[in-house]
This record gives sequence, structure tokens and C-alpha cells, in this order.
Amino acid sequence: MKEELPLLILTHLDEQLSWGKQEVKKKRTFIQAVVARFPCLEHYEDAWPVLAYTPEWLSRRKGRVLSQHEARSLLPRRSHNAEDVSTSASRPSTRLAHGTRMPTRTSPQRQRQPSAEVPVQPSSPSPELMNGPSPTSAVRTTVSASVRRFLASLRPSMRELAMVFALAGVRDRACLEALVAMTHAEQSAFLDRLPLNMFQREVVLDGLAARRR
Repeated sequence: MKEELPLLILTHLDEQLSWGKQEVKKKRTFIQAVVARFPCLEHYEDAWPVLAYTPEWLSRRKGRVLSQHEARSLLPRRSHNAEDVSTSASRPSTRLAHGTRMPTRTSPQRQRQPSAEVPVQPSSPSPELMNGPSPTSAVRTTVSASVRRFLASLRPSMRELAMVFALAGVRDRACLEALVAMTHAEQSAFLDRLPLNMFQREVVLDGLAARRR
């Protein structure tokens, strides 16, 4: 997974943008592609390593690209004066008025210094992907029992969406009740911003309507 996931990120997302600035459609397609490639991720409840890993990977990738551009801009460039001197030194010798050929004095050819190459650090897999999310990220994405019970009560159960809701801000009972209190249009607009497929979206909307009644 640690070798294939970066390839899926580069295939479906824009590596120049952070996770928050990616298009919703691209996020949705990316999540679906990852889950299709690794079906075991559907069963994660306490944490979803992909959603914890992807934003950090994009941030590190963007930082490396910027560092390489800055390093290239600092490399020494060959000046036009040096090219002129080299060109004039290689011109043929001049002739005297009586046809006598006078040898041209040439300066020793300058040694060209090879331009320094900036080594590129190979990307290393994120600790979050290898060992699971860090304690800090786990705290940020804690999901209350109320949200879990609501998702489990849907028909069919959508317990695997617990971390999707947590990352979207619906982590406890108060947030869930605020979502239930929204109008149908507001709920639809909110769910459109989550990486849900059409079936999951409709099931969640039905569950919110039933809870409101």
C-alpha cells in the first residue's frame, strides 16, 4: 500500500494543491479508487489511514517541488561575456598586408566547472501509513458514540463513514443534531462536499430525515 498509494494520489489529485483545495469531484474519485484497490479500508472505524496520510503527503510533496525550484534558481549561470571571450579566442588568425600569416595569440581555454547538481531526497512512506495515525491526528478525528450509533442505524449500515463525518466536523452529538436540524437543501449541500457516492448520500439523507421526525 505504501508504494501504490502515492501513485493513486498523483493519478487522481493535483500535487500542486493541498487536500483542502482539491476539487470535491477529484477527492471523491480518489477515495473510491483507493477503496476499490484496498477493500479492507471500508472496515476502518477508529481511523482511516488514507485520509490521515493524504493531506500530509501532498504538503510534503509540494514542499519538495518548491525546494527544487529554489535550488535551481541559485545555480551559477554562464555569463554572456565568457561566451564572447571564448568565441573571439577561437577565431582564425589575421593576415598582414603582404600576405604573411601572423599566428594569433590565444589564451588558454578556460576550464568549465560542472554545474552542481542538487540531490533529490527520495520520498519516504509516512509513519501514519505504516504505523497508523499519530496520537495527535487520532485526537482530532475522535468520533462520539452518538455519531457511530446513527451511522450504524442506517439501512444499510454506514458505520465505515464514521471518520469521513469526523473529518468534516460531525464528531459528537451536538454536531449531529445541528446537521439534523438543517433543511434538506442544506443537508444535501453539506453531503455533496464529502467523499460519498450517490447511494451513500441518499441513505444518509433518509436517515437524517427519519431522525428529524
